[in-house]
Amino acid sequence: INNMCFTQNKILSPALEDKKDGSFDNSITAIDLVKNMGVGWNLGNTFDAHSFGWQAEYWRQGIEAEFHWESTETSYELLKFPYDKGYKTLRVPVTWYCHIIDDKYTIDPDWMARVKRVVDMALDIGYYVILNEHHSVHGDHVTEYKTEAGKENEYAKRRMPSPLGYADG
Repeated sequence: INNMCFTQNKILSPALEDKKDGSFDNSITAIDLVKNMGVGWNLGNTFDAHSFGWQAEYWRQGIEAEFHWESTETSYELLKFPYDKGYKTLRVPVTWYCHIIDDKYTIDPDWMARVKRVVDMALDIGYYVILNEHHSVHGDHVTEYKTEAGKENEYAKRRMPSPLGYADG
């Protein structure tokens, strides 16, 4: 990510710059890659917290959403411990919809920076990282919070339709 995001003419966070070389090692087969990934663990309930509309202004969770479902901060030490015990793959589920800041689906740069920081820590430790888009397609869920009597509410305005409807099979 090599750009800045502005809202109300102020920078939300510094630009993210990926210092990795971006190369892809295609010298091994997919089966060998999966074998190398070994045993993994899940960083669940950290970046995937959401409410699907039952909290006031659920779409504005902010950076503190990391602690909505889990109170432990993801640190280098937290990630390093399982790696040292033999875990080689880390799944990082992330919910994005409650961090959208405009009509163009721009993700809050502070949220993006935090997720990137954790993914980079995991890569630096040596993990294979599975960055899992999680919970974000919430438009197909039916809840009592979706509509208010006689008017469209924020949930209905902000729903994201499932991209699977546009896929071929």
